[in-house]
Amino acid sequence: MLKIRSLLISLIFVFSFLAQAEETFIFCAHPQGDYWYWPLDENEEKYPIEGEWDSYDFVARSYFHALTISQEQYRNAKRLCRAGDVPQPADGTYSKWHIFRVKRANGSFYFAPGSRSNYRSLEDSFQLRV
Repeated sequence: MLKIRSLLISLIFVFSFLAQAEETFIFCAHPQGDYWYWPLDENEEKYPIEGEWDSYDFVARSYFHALTISQEQYRNAKRLCRAGDVPQPADGTYSKWHIFRVKRANGSFYFAPGSRSNYRSLEDSFQLRV
């Protein structure tokens, strides 16, 4: 019984840790990814943003990553970019391209415009050799 209790406490801890918001940074880019730049604050620091990362199916056996944020966060991020450019999330200069998933006040979601890296499932990369 003690082992089950310990296991349940461990699982609760792991799931609560995974559900917490994660911090990353905002960069601005041309919607098709032709160029990008970091908007910097008065101290020449990147702007952080918190949200929750998740993966979303794109086409059969392909997916992409998006950071879920509120509509207010997205509006504030968009103000950091030049006209016509879009904000996107990234951990660093060499990060893959990801987009924002924006939660509206009414609870619905939409994917913000931007360039993104698409991934293929491991199943497609695996070849059985007989």
